Amino acid sequence: MIDLQTETKAWEPRQIAKRAEAQVRQQFSVAEEMILNRKLQGVASGAYTLSAEEQAQVAAFQAVTLQAQQAAIKAHQDNELLKQALAYERALARLARYRLADGLDGGWTETGGEVTVGAFVRLPGGDIGEVARLYQEPDVGEVAEVALSGDVVVTELPADLVPVHWVEPVDPLPATVTVTAEDGTTSEQPNPAIVKDDDERAAAQAVIDGASQAVIDLVEARNA
Repeated sequence: MIDLQTETKAWEPRQIAKRAEAQVRQQFSVAEEMILNRKLQGVASGAYTLSAEEQAQVAAFQAVTLQAQQAAIKAHQDNELLKQALAYERALARLARYRLADGLDGGWTETGGEVTVGAFVRLPGGDIGEVARLYQEPDVGEVAEVALSGDVVVTELPADLVPVHWVEPVDPLPATVTVTAEDGTTSEQPNPAIVKDDDERAAAQAVIDGASQAVIDLVEARNA
C-alpha cells in the first residue's frame, strides 16, 4: 500500500483507512455490502436461509474484508517505519550543514554529479576547469574538452574528472554576545544562535544514534 522507496511524506491514518476501503469497494459496492448484512441478520434471527450462491458471496466478502484489514495493518507498520526513515533523513541533512560556531572553510567541493557541458571539474592533477564540450573520439570514446585559466584547453576522459562547485567560506559566529540589562550594565552571554544550532544538531544526532537497523537499511535503499 505504501511505497517505502519513494514516499516523501508519511500517510495520515485516514488515508490508510480510505485505501483499505477502496480495496473492498473494488469487489463489493456499499449497496451490495448492505444487502449481504441484511441477509446475515435474517440468518441470525432464523428468518432467512442463505442459498449456496449467497454463502459463496458472504465467504468472498469476508475474504476481501480480511485482506483489506491485513493490508491496513501492514500499511500502519510501514508508515511508522517511513516516519522514522524520514526523520533519519532530516537528521542527516541537518548534520550536513556546517556548525555556526565553526564556520565553513569553503572552496571547491565535490558534487557527486555527472560530467556535463558547463560544469566545473577537478582534473587528475588537481586543477579546476570548466567543461567546454563533450565529443566522441575514434578508438577512445567520449572525451571532455576542459577550459582552464589563461585560455588553456585540455582534453580528458570524463571518468577521470570530478564534478565540483564553489562554496563561499563563512566566518564562525562569535561564541558570546554582549547583552545590556535594564540598568545599563552589560554582560557576555553565549551566542543564542550557536546555542540553538548546537541544540538542533544534538537532537539530530540523537535521532541517528537511536535508529534501528531496519530504519538505516531503508534509508540506504531510498538513497541508493
